Amino acid sequence: MPRPFLTHFRLEHHTLVIDLGKRQRVLSSAPRGGGLVRARHILNHQVMANPVPAPIPASKRRWDDPARRLGDVATQLAADRNCVALMTAVPLAQLVTLREESDGVWVEGFFTVGVANAVKAGEPAVGPNRGPVQPALGTINIILVTNARLSSSALVGAVQVATESKTAVLLSKNVPIWTGSPGAT
Repeated sequence: MPRPFLTHFRLEHHTLVIDLGKRQRVLSSAPRGGGLVRARHILNHQVMANPVPAPIPASKRRWDDPARRLGDVATQLAADRNCVALMTAVPLAQLVTLREESDGVWVEGFFTVGVANAVKAGEPAVGPNRGPVQPALGTINIILVTNARLSSSALVGAVQVATESKTAVLLSKNVPIWTGSPGAT
């Protein structure tokens, strides 16, 4: 029987709110709180796909400054504004959670997987006339929480392993890139 999650989390107003209980070291590429920071909360906020389609008058744009907007979301949800916050167009009803434990060390994962607009590393984005195009963005957000005390270099190594694992799964499942060709990474 799987053990219950030790990380406190909730889904509220289209947002996954993870509460680490106290400020912890977090390594992230998130638009809010990216880099190596100390944060108590990690948010994954659901947005519409392509939230800033052009042309929209500047006065009507809500996502011109994603970091600031995510700070506002944190405030609305009673989370610390000094949080780490990501965005996803994946409905949070499709949130995947996993927990693994071995010899007292555990890892808990929270995943939103958007592959409708998948890309292949190094593949140029070209249209039918061989001209450059900008495919709609899609994301796979991976949030891992562990009780292991990792050095900064071990945190970077963990990100590398997570990225390699994501790529291996995409390749093993033959996920196509946005053009329909095989090999999403």
